[in-house]
Amino acid sequence: MALILVGTSAAITLVYVLGDVFLTRRRGAPAGDFSAMWQISKAGTAIMLIAVFSSYTLAIVIIGRF
Repeated sequence: MALILVGTSAAITLVYVLGDVFLTRRRGAPAGDFSAMWQISKAGTAIMLIAVFSSYTLAIVIIGRF
């Protein structure tokens, strides 16, 4: 059950980020949190996304072992 919860959360986050990217490209202006952060600090946004998805990956690996 925990694996489903973490996997679903990761998938929803990925869909949100991809939707943000799509709408930002389409509108030509930031459409969400991540695109607004990207305009302020590309490195900071990249580090945050890596940290978020790394934590999901780590949680999935740890849960999968038990």
